[in-house]
Amino acid sequence: MQPIRIHQHYDNETMATLNVLELVFLQRILIPNLIASFEKLLKVRAIGTRLRLRRSCVNNKARYIKGDKHYYCTEGCETVTKCGVVSIPAEHLLSCYELDRDNNVTITESPGAGIDADFALYVSVKKDCQKVFTTAFHCQQEINLDRPVAGHLSICKSFLTGHGYNNLFAMVQHDMMHALGFAESLLPFFRDHKGNPYTPRHAVTKLPPIVKNVFVAGDCVIRKVKRDWKIRNGSISRSVRLLVTPTVVREVRRHFNCTTLEGAELEDQDQGIGSANSHLEKRVFGNELMTAMAVNKMVLSRITLAVLEDSGWYSVNMSRGEKLTWGADRGCEFAKKSCMEYIELRTAA
Repeated sequence: MQPIRIHQHYDNETMATLNVLELVFLQRILIPNLIASFEKLLKVRAIGTRLRLRRSCVNNKARYIKGDKHYYCTEGCETVTKCGVVSIPAEHLLSCYELDRDNNVTITESPGAGIDADFALYVSVKKDCQKVFTTAFHCQQEINLDRPVAGHLSICKSFLTGHGYNNLFAMVQHDMMHALGFAESLLPFFRDHKGNPYTPRHAVTKLPPIVKNVFVAGDCVIRKVKRDWKIRNGSISRSVRLLVTPTVVREVRRHFNCTTLEGAELEDQDQGIGSANSHLEKRVFGNELMTAMAVNKMVLSRITLAVLEDSGWYSVNMSRGEKLTWGADRGCEFAKKSCMEYIELRTAA
């Protein structure tokens, strides 16, 4: 294992919309500090070669051959391969691997020189922003252990000034977590400490199960639990989704001082921005960095670090976890009960 090496690449087209001060702040302060924080936090298994990314296939038509490390395009490769809105330079790409109807393989396009890195971060700026100021997601995973190796980070131009450095840094750090592993789309690919998938894979494609074109995590990663939920007019049965991987369970039990807590509750409200199942539940985790709504002081706690540790892709420096006071030592009542019932129980006590 070695400290993760992150390569940043800026989208020239959108960078041209920034003035000098904005450009210097983004490229010499914000992104370098972001990368440095993760290089101190995470270690990864060396990939053994320079990082090269797959080319996109025309119409996304590709085929996997059992025992082969490549995905083959069946209708040819796209002229331009993108990560989000950013065009990936040719020097970052593999050759184009094509497969015809008779399973004849054709290799076209010379491979690029590659990147001396473990993760490629493609950064762009957005001029007009609606509900969110920053977004990030992964766009490629490596073939052997499914670790994300490339991601796109988009930052609202107007957010680069006038919002305070600490708030902005917390938001890009939050989104970087999504690109590296804390995302509903990546949870189905999590592996145990021996490298075995938590979620059973298809015998040929080696991929997790798909429901409505979305990969689904098995119950060793996400589990539904029923809660008796007290409300104003009585009680209801409420279903919650919990992250139940080993390190996460250990950390949430320690944090809340609740030995029966099954896991970390996930956000269940989508809010129109895809927040459900990719964040920690705001009611339970308050100002933890990976809740869906930002507040002034966001805390990167050991609970979020445990999620990355349980991905099977990283060795995480858990000592860098910050103290989360929200809910600390409040017991099972805080973590499992409705706010109304918790208040009643505390008042009675």
